[in-house]
Amino acid sequence: MYRRSTIRQERGEHYLDFVRRKTSLRSLVDPRTFVYDLGLLSDGTSHTTICEVLKGQYRLAKDLGDSRWIETTRRETATILCSDRWVDDNLPSLLGNHRSRRTKTSHTAEATSSMCVDIRLKTNPNLEVLRTNAADSNARSMEISDSSEVHGEADSSADHDTADQECGISAPTGLMVNVREPEPTFPEPIPVIHNPGKRMHPARHVEAKQSTQDVGSKRARMDHNLSITVLTKPSSHLAQLCPFPNCVKREKKIKRHVQRQHLPRIFSDIKPIRSIDESVLCQLQYSSLISLVISALGQNADVYSAVNYVNQSGGIPKNTSVHPDTIACMRKFSVPQGWAEPPEGFTVSPVNSPAALFHWRCLVVLLSLLPPIQRDEFRVDGRVRSDIKHPTNTEDSQVPVVDSSTEDEFTVIDVSYGSDVEVCNEKIITVNEAFDSHFHLDRTSFRIWKKSSGKSVDDLISYSLSGNQHPQLDVSVAGGVIVYSEPSTHPEIVSVERPWGVAVGVHPKHIEEFSRDRFLHMKELLNRPHVVALGEVGLDRTVPVKLWRRQEDVLCQVLTLSRKDKVLVLHLRGTPADRIGMDVHARCMQILHTSCDPDQHCFTGDARLVKEWMNSFSHVYFGFTGAVDTFSTDQIDGLRAVPMNRMLLETDSPYMKPGGGYINTPAFIGDVATVVASKLQISVRYLLNETVKNCRKLYAL
Repeated sequence: MYRRSTIRQERGEHYLDFVRRKTSLRSLVDPRTFVYDLGLLSDGTSHTTICEVLKGQYRLAKDLGDSRWIETTRRETATILCSDRWVDDNLPSLLGNHRSRRTKTSHTAEATSSMCVDIRLKTNPNLEVLRTNAADSNARSMEISDSSEVHGEADSSADHDTADQECGISAPTGLMVNVREPEPTFPEPIPVIHNPGKRMHPARHVEAKQSTQDVGSKRARMDHNLSITVLTKPSSHLAQLCPFPNCVKREKKIKRHVQRQHLPRIFSDIKPIRSIDESVLCQLQYSSLISLVISALGQNADVYSAVNYVNQSGGIPKNTSVHPDTIACMRKFSVPQGWAEPPEGFTVSPVNSPAALFHWRCLVVLLSLLPPIQRDEFRVDGRVRSDIKHPTNTEDSQVPVVDSSTEDEFTVIDVSYGSDVEVCNEKIITVNEAFDSHFHLDRTSFRIWKKSSGKSVDDLISYSLSGNQHPQLDVSVAGGVIVYSEPSTHPEIVSVERPWGVAVGVHPKHIEEFSRDRFLHMKELLNRPHVVALGEVGLDRTVPVKLWRRQEDVLCQVLTLSRKDKVLVLHLRGTPADRIGMDVHARCMQILHTSCDPDQHCFTGDARLVKEWMNSFSHVYFGFTGAVDTFSTDQIDGLRAVPMNRMLLETDSPYMKPGGGYINTPAFIGDVATVVASKLQISVRYLLNETVKNCRKLYAL
C-alpha cells in the first residue's frame, strides 16, 4: 500500500521545486517515476500546479525532440493523472497519436461488412432471431464488464437481465441482430474489490473451454470457446521464507517482517522515525552502514567493497524490484554523501550505487557475515562494536579488500550531529569540500556586473546561491585558482589570501593584447607569493590559420618566464573537426621542455593522449569541467585513463556551466563533480576528496 500522506509530507512542494529546477537546467526526469510521483502528490497539491509542472517538462521534451519521453509521459498521465482528452489537448503527440479517438469496440470496418449473419444460425436454426434498429436500441455488445460481472453492480437499463444472454453483431443495413440462446455457465471468477485511484494486481488471462448445461436434448448441447479474464493473486503474495540467517519464519509481506524483526528502525521505510530531523537521520544511517561494512568485511573495507561483495554473493534474487518509497529514501540518503544517482535509477539486482545498500536485502546479505551476537547488537543499537572479533579476510576469500589509503575517507566511527563534519580516525574532514582549480574572476564579474574588477570570489558564490539557478549539489568551496589570461586585465596588486591562488598568462585568443610592457608586468607578478601559476597559455586552432604561427611565437616567449615553483596552465584546443586535439597536443609537446609541471586545463583528449603526456611529463595533471557531459566515447575513455591522483576539477567560470546556462561560477563546482563522477561511476564525495588533495598538493594552497 502506498503511503500517500507520507510522500506528501516528505516531498510536497520540494519535489515540485526540484522538477522546476531540472526543467530550468534543460534536464528531463524519468517519465514513469515523474508521473507516478505527481500522482502521489495529487491529493494534497493543487491540480493546476501539478499540471503546470508536467507541461513544463513536456515543453522541454518537445524542444529536445524526445518523442519517446513524450509518448511514455502521455501514456502514464492518461493512466494516473488526467483524462485522454486532457492529454491530447495539453500534451499532444509528436507522432500524431490521439488517445481520445481510440474506440473501445473490437469490431473493425472490415469485420462489420463481413459479419452480417451469426454463424450460430447455421448450426442451430431453432434459435429465435430478434431484429432491432441499432440507432434506437441500447443493446450492448458482448463484453465482460468489471463493474457488472465482478462487482455485481446493477445496471440502470431496464433490460439488464437479458443483455448478458445476447450477442449483438452490427450489420451494414443499420440493424442489430440479437441471437437469443441458452445461457452458458462459467466458473465464478475470484472476486476483486476495486479501489478507485489505486492500481490492481495484474490480471491473468485464462483461456477456458466451457460447455453449457444439458437442456434436455443432445442436439441443444453446444461448446463455447470463450476468453475470460480471471483476476488471481500473483505469486509475490504467497508466503516467503525469511532470508535472514537462522530465521524460519514464512511471511506474505517479507519486507515488513525483516524491517520490523531484524533491522534497526532507522533503516525502515515502512514506519520511519518522524521525531528526528531528516539530515540527522541520514547521518545516523551512514554511520550505521559504515559500522556494519567494517564489521562484516574488515577494517580496510568501504562502501564500494560492500557493493562488490553483495553483487558477487548472489544473495539478492534476480529482477528484484525497488519500491518507489525505497528509491526516495535512497535518493535522500545519497545526497549528503555526494553519491550520484545512476542514469538508469537505483537498482539492487545488481547493486549500482552505495546508496542502494540502504535496501533491506543488501543489509541482510551483509548481516549474514556476522555472528548472532553482533546481528542482535546491530538490530538494537544500529551499530556493531569494534571490539568484537570478526573473521579476517584471507587470500582465498571472495570478499574484496581496498587499499588502506582510502581508510580515512570511509571508516566513520562517530558523527557529530548537527554539524557539517564527520569524525574519521580522529581527523576532522569537512563533508563535500571542493576546490576549483581554474576560473576567471574578471570575466565572470563582467558578465554579471559589467565590470571586470572590484568583486571577490565570495561575491560570485553569493550571486549563484541567491539566484534562481541554484547549484544542485551545495559544497563548501575550500579554495581555488583565479586565472587572469587577458593581459589587459592583469591586476596591479594581487590582493588575495590563501586558500586562493592567482595565475597570470596570455590566452591564445588574446595574443593581440600582448606587448613588451605587459611581458615585463607578468614577470613582476610571478614574483608575488600569491601568484602560483603561469597561465593559461597555449595553442587554439579555432582561430584563423594565419594566427597559428603568432600563437606559437607568443607561447615560446611566455615559456621563458616558466619556473619550477610555478605551475604551467595549458590551454590546448584543436580544430572544430578535431575535438580530441591530437595535432595541437603533439605540437605543444614539441615546444615544451620536460622540466615543467603542466596543468592540462579543460582536457578533452583520449586515453592515448593521456598516456603520451604522462610518459613525457612525470608531474602532469588533468583538469575537467562540465563539458565532460558532452564527451564522446573516446573522450570518456581518456577521462577514465587519468589516475585519480592526477585529476583536477574546474568550473572555467563563466563558461561551461553544467546543464547549460549563461553564467557559471565556482559555486557550481559540486555540479561539475557530479557530472565527472557519473562518467567515472564513482562517489561524488570520493572524487571531491581526491581532487581537493591534488589541488592543494599541486598549487601548495
